[in-house]
Amino acid sequence: MASRHPHRSIPQEGFLRFIIDVLINSVVIIVLFFFVQKVVAAPFQVIGNSMVHTLANGEYIIVTKLEYLFGEPQRGDVIVFHPPSHQDEYYIKRIIGTPGDTVRLHEGDVYVNGQKLDETYLDDELKSCIVPHMQVCPNDDKTYTVPKGKYFVLGDNRKGSSDSRSWYDQDNKPDPFVTLNQIQGKTRVVVYPLPEIRLMPGTTVFNALE
Repeated sequence: MASRHPHRSIPQEGFLRFIIDVLINSVVIIVLFFFVQKVVAAPFQVIGNSMVHTLANGEYIIVTKLEYLFGEPQRGDVIVFHPPSHQDEYYIKRIIGTPGDTVRLHEGDVYVNGQKLDETYLDDELKSCIVPHMQVCPNDDKTYTVPKGKYFVLGDNRKGSSDSRSWYDQDNKPDPFVTLNQIQGKTRVVVYPLPEIRLMPGTTVFNALE
């Protein structure tokens, strides 16, 4: 009987070691997963039509985070962020104004620092009215000065987007800007559906403003 004890203890120790290894590996994988999502990149699904035709409802995208750890968001970046009045939600829009910029919405057009933008990523007939969901805006004229550390954003579907034009705080005062710490990252690639896989196109619209 005594000679059998060593043969029993070996598989028991091996099984225990196996369980410990599985638990350790699982913890490492979970930590790495959340680290990657928090610091490097994360997947999101586009909900709604506010970025049509740049991004379609239901598409899955990858948002990168590292470049905003080492650099600043730029005009033209398509970003995912928490909007000012809904910190538990995620929105996706395009940065139009960066800190210090003056953004003017005038008769359906957008001006940044006095220069009219030729927004080639918009539908030809799409107007940028000061009130979202409007089709025409011949008398519109409103100017925003972007504070330090904040950003002015608009959806590419200007008549169907909740963005800097329409946000208010709890006291019903305009709250049009996104802060840097609300930004989750920059949209880099569409990964699903498979026929629509593509890199996000760059834009030269803002080059003349630099």
